[in-house]
Amino acid sequence: MSLKTHLLLTVYWLFFLNITAKSAEVTFKNVSLFKSRVSPFATIPSSNTLKEYLPKENVFSITVVGEIPVLRKNSVTDISTVKILEFMGNGLKEIEPGALGNLHRMIKLSFNHNNLTTINEDVFDNLQIHDLDLEDNQIATIPSGALKNLPQLTTLYLGNNQLRSLDDGVFDRLDNLENLVISGNSISTLPEKFFRNMPKLKMVFLGNNSLKKMRKEIFQDSKIEYLDLSSNDIASLSDDFFQHLPHLRGIVLNHNHITAVPKGIFNHQNLDQVQITHNEISSIDPEAFDDMPKLANIYLSSNKIKVYNPNWFHNTPNIFRLFLSYNQMEELPDEAFKNIYNHKKQWIKLDGNKIKNVTPRTFKGFKNILNLNLVHNEIEKWDENFLADADVVIYLNLQDNKITCPEGNFDEVFKANFTYLSFNPLTKECVGKIKEWRTQNPNRVVSAEYV
Repeated sequence: MSLKTHLLLTVYWLFFLNITAKSAEVTFKNVSLFKSRVSPFATIPSSNTLKEYLPKENVFSITVVGEIPVLRKNSVTDISTVKILEFMGNGLKEIEPGALGNLHRMIKLSFNHNNLTTINEDVFDNLQIHDLDLEDNQIATIPSGALKNLPQLTTLYLGNNQLRSLDDGVFDRLDNLENLVISGNSISTLPEKFFRNMPKLKMVFLGNNSLKKMRKEIFQDSKIEYLDLSSNDIASLSDDFFQHLPHLRGIVLNHNHITAVPKGIFNHQNLDQVQITHNEISSIDPEAFDDMPKLANIYLSSNKIKVYNPNWFHNTPNIFRLFLSYNQMEELPDEAFKNIYNHKKQWIKLDGNKIKNVTPRTFKGFKNILNLNLVHNEIEKWDENFLADADVVIYLNLQDNKITCPEGNFDEVFKANFTYLSFNPLTKECVGKIKEWRTQNPNRVVSAEYV
């Protein structure tokens, strides 16, 4: 046999082995199927199709467990009994076009905790699912047409991937999308009018990215109602940031690098929730939160606020929760909360500050208190007059201060349904008096251990 003939036979043999190996590859091998997370109801020893191993009756959810490097063409098709199908932690690297089809009853597909690096075009064509979960993969790119044919999609999860940018139009034609989760990537910027072709989009989660400056043009022609920008690198917002967000009701800016809240950003907005915790705020303009008619919840905890201004929240009448925990305030002014008194029972959190002095004028006019939290401050005195104006007090928490004994008539001191005084240097005599009063007033709960 000539050398040439030998080489030709060798090449042919290797080609034959390769074809044979490919034809022998199967999609599902030693894979388990779960109806719940407790125990499998079926095991697939070797098959190229999932359908034959699924229950004949309708089931709510199926989870597929086991190594599946590739979902091959026609492997997940013609399924009419399952609502939610999860491929979780399968080491999945690729979904071939044509792998998914005719999923008549399915409302959610999940491929989280896998190794997908991109989304092939035509993979999700003409599926009628409402939710698509691609979180916790390694997706770095999404071709512009990869998600174009999902007419019923309302929620898309792309969190915890490796996206650095998103092309303009990548989510076009998702006409029913309401919730978009892109948290936990490395996105530093977005194109102008990025959300313009998602007419029903309400909730956008962009936390844990690398965004530094958010331009108002990004949101032009959008109808977003809730925007999460937490854990980015944002140092400030422009005065006209909300110009193209007329429908916005809640914004989350926690864990950024904001140092000040000037006048002009939040005024006259219809926000009912503002979260700016764990930033570096030391300055808030006296008018920063004025004229916010719907604001009910404002979270400013874990900043560097030293002074509480009683003039904040002018013409902002609906506040229900004001959280100022873990700042650097040493005192509260007279009538500190005069601008937020309303018909609602208020929840005021001031724990973890350095407040020393409270007077009968601090809470003057305060009528309804759901929860007044003053834990972990340096308050030395508390007497019967401090909440004299309050008609309703549910929780009063004074734990971990420097109170040796509340002063005055205990019926007024402990007017709250629940009063907490533990971890104060209460005298033994005081604890004895409290115990005696508590025996005579079993409907009031007072926690007052001697320390």
